[in-house]
Amino acid sequence: MFAVLALIVEACGSSDYDAPSVIEPDEDRMVVLGLNVIVGETPGENNVGSRAFAGSEDGTFENPATEYEKLKTLRVIIVRPDGTVEHNRYVQFDVATGQIISDNLEFEVKSGEIKRIYLFGNEAAVNYDFRSSNIPEGSIFPTEAVENVTIRVSGTSSPINNGPTSQTRTYIPMSECFDVKIDRPEREEDLHISRTLFITRSLIKFSFSVKNTVPYGVKTNLTGISITGLAGSSFYLPRNTVYNPPKDQPSTNNLGGRYITSYEMPANFGTTECNFPVLPYYDLDSGEELTFDSYIYLPETKTTGNYQLRLSFDNPDLSDWLGSRPLDLKDIPRNTHVKINITLNGSIYDVEVQMVPYAGVNLTPDFGLEVDKNLVPIYDENGELLYYYNRVTGKYYDKNNRDQEIPNPYLGIDPNTGYTIIRDDDGNVLYYYDESTGQYYDKDLKPIDNPYV
Repeated sequence: MFAVLALIVEACGSSDYDAPSVIEPDEDRMVVLGLNVIVGETPGENNVGSRAFAGSEDGTFENPATEYEKLKTLRVIIVRPDGTVEHNRYVQFDVATGQIISDNLEFEVKSGEIKRIYLFGNEAAVNYDFRSSNIPEGSIFPTEAVENVTIRVSGTSSPINNGPTSQTRTYIPMSECFDVKIDRPEREEDLHISRTLFITRSLIKFSFSVKNTVPYGVKTNLTGISITGLAGSSFYLPRNTVYNPPKDQPSTNNLGGRYITSYEMPANFGTTECNFPVLPYYDLDSGEELTFDSYIYLPETKTTGNYQLRLSFDNPDLSDWLGSRPLDLKDIPRNTHVKINITLNGSIYDVEVQMVPYAGVNLTPDFGLEVDKNLVPIYDENGELLYYYNRVTGKYYDKNNRDQEIPNPYLGIDPNTGYTIIRDDDGNVLYYYDESTGQYYDKDLKPIDNPYV
């Protein structure tokens, strides 16, 4: 029902007036693959704006409610047909701008193969070690283990609680995988290609509005909402998910959306009850409508019967009178925001259920943009970005702002020559550098080519 935007193939080519630049066939030819990633959501059914919840102007999409519903980290693992890990790279995003902080999402890959590309977003929320130290490049990808990673509920607690009483906040996990064909290049233009992939939130969430139309004789407060019948676990990665239109075809929706028509759950996913706190207590005699989001995130779910909705009050008699009632919901795929409008009418209540998707955001890396290709990212031994180095000018730049020059981090001046001393992590001299001429020297002060080119 709610999958995401299209897999778009962008082919780089020369202009109509350029002569074709044919290259020699080579089975071992490598190409540079640039990725664009879309955090996308799709239009669902009956997505008109409700009386309680405001979406976008057309009533179809809404933006993420908090930064924790955005992409903070992304791991890209590229696997060759024989199961070999070709790349395992971890990148970070600025959640405010959607810009990549520490990478450009370019990968040198062997051509003439169909790659399986895994996207793992905000992986810290998942109980599995995807790091390159655990899944190193050149190793065999642990397909069965990774594709069976689940997100679970323990008792009545949710996998992620970003609510007002929570002491910690967690970025919502996201995931996807694609089989992407990388053709052998026939022209020089084919040596640098790009693909646009999408990634989806792996969980669902609920929001509520409550309105009382018949004031009670005694002041009464709503103290909680609970739903039973929700799944106790679901897969982190989409499992046997069927999209309409299919995943490998362009979307026919003018908003770029597609539906999830079916998906697989773990064999014994079980069901659980989730309690949604109401803060502050809601005075039912106020005559006002309360709209609130508990910021609790749950596994995608399939019903094994009826979902049951129950309201709790500080007046136990009222809780018993109203009791619980079936909730008109069936399957709830990942990436879905379920909004429930509750209207109290004395000793009964009406419930309106609405499915609302999020607005898509294109997180565009440096590939294809006008950036200085001479900037080289410098990492520490743990793969963390330290700063950028311009291999032409010899200058260094801030890791979070490539326009902001910083002092040479290897600064140390040789008193005899005035050259900058460049050392390794142990303090040993590697090179000397003359900032006035841009010339490098070896440790014996003999001129050498730029060692960073």
